Amino acid sequence: MASKYAIMVLILLLSTAQSFQLLTNPTILSLEGLHSSKQPQNVFKLASRPSSTLRALQSTIIAEDAPTEINDPEKNVKWRDVLPSLIVACRPSNIPGAFLMSACGTYRACTLLNLPFVPTLMTWNMGLIFSCLSLVTATSMVVNDYFDARSGTDLVNLNKGATLLNKPMADGTVPLPYAKKFVSILYSTMLLLVCLLPQPGTRLGVVISSILTFLYTNQIKPFTFWKNVSCAVVIACTPLVGGVAVMNGNALTAKAARKLYFELLPLVSSVFFGILSREILMDIMDKDGDETASVMTIPVVYGAKFAAAVSTVFSGCMAGIVFRQCWLGYKVAGVMSAWKAGIGVFGAGVMFLRAFGVFMKAKKTEDERLPELPSLFEWVLNPNDGTITGKVSGSSQYEEGGMLTTSKVQEVGGSGEIEDGCAVVTESGSLYYLESGEFLENGGLMSEEEEDRARECIETAGKAVDEAKLTMILVLLSLS
Repeated sequence: MASKYAIMVLILLLSTAQSFQLLTNPTILSLEGLHSSKQPQNVFKLASRPSSTLRALQSTIIAEDAPTEINDPEKNVKWRDVLPSLIVACRPSNIPGAFLMSACGTYRACTLLNLPFVPTLMTWNMGLIFSCLSLVTATSMVVNDYFDARSGTDLVNLNKGATLLNKPMADGTVPLPYAKKFVSILYSTMLLLVCLLPQPGTRLGVVISSILTFLYTNQIKPFTFWKNVSCAVVIACTPLVGGVAVMNGNALTAKAARKLYFELLPLVSSVFFGILSREILMDIMDKDGDETASVMTIPVVYGAKFAAAVSTVFSGCMAGIVFRQCWLGYKVAGVMSAWKAGIGVFGAGVMFLRAFGVFMKAKKTEDERLPELPSLFEWVLNPNDGTITGKVSGSSQYEEGGMLTTSKVQEVGGSGEIEDGCAVVTESGSLYYLESGEFLENGGLMSEEEEDRARECIETAGKAVDEAKLTMILVLLSLS
C-alpha cells in the first residue's frame, strides 16, 4: 500500500514539473568567451570574503565575455546532435557502481538464505531492479546539471577543466529545453519499469530514491548538510534494494526477515557514511561555484577546515563499522575470510587517511591565512610625507572602494620595505595590507601564497574523491 501511494506521489511530481522550475531560462549565456585571451588571469583567485564578491565577478564575466545565447528554444538543433552529449551527462561510468552495490546486497542476502547467487542475479526481477537503479543514477546527474547550468554554479568552476567535460549544458552543447525533455523521458521510462516490479519493498525503495533525486538540486540542495544526507541515503538504498528483492522473492518468517535486515545493516550504513564523507569532500572542491550560486554547503557556511573535519568523522564511522565486521567475520570463518577482512580494512583505512589529509591541508590553509586587515588597492606612496593613498577594501569605517590617504607610515612588516604584499602600521595606529593588482568591487584578491595553499587543498580533496570510488568497492566486497 505504501508503494502505491509513493508511485502516486511520483506521478504528481512529474505532472507538476513546472512548479519545480524546470523551465527554460533564456538568460543563460554561452561560456565561449571565457577562454579568450582578454580574460584576467586572476578572475578565479578570489578571497574568502562575502559571496557578493563572487556574484559581482560572475555578473562581470557574463556581461563582458558571453555574448551569445545558447539556450534559445528556437535554435535549430536536432536531437541527433544533442543525444550523445546527453548520454555523456548521464555519467554512464557511474552505472557499474550502482550495479555493484545492488549485486553486493543481493549476494549478502543469498549467502544468508543459502540461495545460489548467479541464478538469482540473472532473474527478470533483478534485471528490472538494475534498470530502475541505473535510471535513478542517470536522471540525478542530468537534473543536477540542469539546475547548475541555470544558476551559473559552473561558471566559477570553469577553471577546473575536468569539471566541464561531462557537463554539456554548462558549456552550451545542449540547450536547456532538450535537457528538460530528456529528463521527462527518463522519468517516464523509470515510472513504467517501477510499475512492473512485483515486490512492494523494491518499488518503494526505487520510488523514494527517484523522488529524492528529483527534489535534490532545486529543493534540498540549498539546505546545508541535508543535501549530503539525501544523496547518501539514495546511494545507500541501492544495496538494500538488492537484498530486499531476494527476501521478497522467497517466503520468510518475520524472524528471518528481521535477521536479514539486521545483517544488511552494516553494509548499508558503511555505504551511507562513506558516500556522506565523499560528498562533503566534493563540496570542498566546488566551494567557489556553490558560493557564487548561494548554495549553502558546509564549506561555504563553515569553511573548508570544518567541512574536512566532518568528512573525516564520517569516514571514521565507516572505518569503524568495517573494522568491526571484518574482525567478527575473521573470528568466525578464520583464514578463509582473511582476504576479505584485509581488503576491507585497507579500503576503509585509505579513505579515512585521505579525508584526514584534506583536513590537515585545510587547517594549514586557514591557520596560515593572513589576518583580516583592511586592504589598499592601486596604492601610491607619497614620498613627501610618507603617507599612502589607495582604494580601501574590507574596512568597517570607510566606503568600499573609496579613496583613502593614510597618516604617515610608522612601521612596515615583512622585508621592511613598502611593497605589494606587506602590512603597514600608520601613526594613528591603523593597520593596512597593501594589495597588488586592481581593485575589484566588493572584495579583494587572495595573496599568491594563499592561492597556492587553497589550490593544494582542492587538489587533495579531488584525489580523495577519485580514490574513494576504489576504496568503496573494496569495502563493499569485504562486507558482502
